[in-house]
Amino acid sequence: MSDIIGIIIAATLTLIALSQLFKYTRIYRIAEMSSIAAVVANTTVVAVITIITKSYTPQLIIPTILGLSYFSLFAGKYRWISRYPIAIMVGVGTGITLRAILQSQFIEQIIATIKVFTTFEPFNFINALILAAGVISGLTMYTFTDKYSKELNAVRIIGRVFLFIAMGTLFATSVYGDYTLAYNRIKFILDFFTGKLF
Repeated sequence: MSDIIGIIIAATLTLIALSQLFKYTRIYRIAEMSSIAAVVANTTVVAVITIITKSYTPQLIIPTILGLSYFSLFAGKYRWISRYPIAIMVGVGTGITLRAILQSQFIEQIIATIKVFTTFEPFNFINALILAAGVISGLTMYTFTDKYSKELNAVRIIGRVFLFIAMGTLFATSVYGDYTLAYNRIKFILDFFTGKLF
């Protein structure tokens, strides 16, 4: 019975979300706020259960104190205490993000560009040359000097073409992912109305 109620609620929220295609209505705002509230409530409950069940372990004592000090925002006199957990969260988040970005988008790309030249198969070598040409010409797009020679300008135009192809591929992948999500929700609605979900 609870599965049927959940399916009905999911189908109703999906139809309300799809109503935004025609007009931005109050019903859509209610569905939007309901989904945000559900996520926040779930996160809060999980955090409270984690604090209650695991706060006695030494690893979670400091995060628990920092998390509880967030509530000093509501006390006017002790509001300054909330600056410390916010500063720590921003610092740790920035450090982890920068490390991940440097590793995945900078170092790994350099390694992948160089590693392709280690294989001596004909087609792989042609792919490696195209990849190297794209990387080098793409990097010349970001050299900001006063005057360009004709040769460098030609390389920049080639780099622009490579960048257009790369950006177009990323955009197409994003649109394809969005269409896949929309297709799955529409299929869910059709299955709901044809009775395949019950």
